[in-house]
Amino acid sequence: ILETSNGGIDVTADNVTVAARSSNGSITFKGSLAAGNQSFRTDNSSITLNLPAATSFSVNADTSNGKITSDFKVNASSSSDTLLQGSVGENPQITIGLHTSNGNIAIKQSK
Repeated sequence: ILETSNGGIDVTADNVTVAARSSNGSITFKGSLAAGNQSFRTDNSSITLNLPAATSFSVNADTSNGKITSDFKVNASSSSDTLLQGSVGENPQITIGLHTSNGNIAIKQSK
């Protein structure tokens, strides 16, 4: 669990479970996620995930005043500029929750 009120969170790790929360800072994650629930939440900034291209996951992402983008092909059950719900890959064992009120959300494939 990573939590801050007025600073950003920047994590580089492999095969981890993440619960990251910030009130006024950006959240950046680079690496691979373990099976299970992952949570990334900030109120007034952006969230960026950099995941391996072969990652399978379910996603539930929303922002009130921003835009959501994904390098992954998401089989979306619900999708708009501010909401993305769906899955990537076969039989995902990872569930990712992303929320920000005033910022963008980007799900990127690691280079």
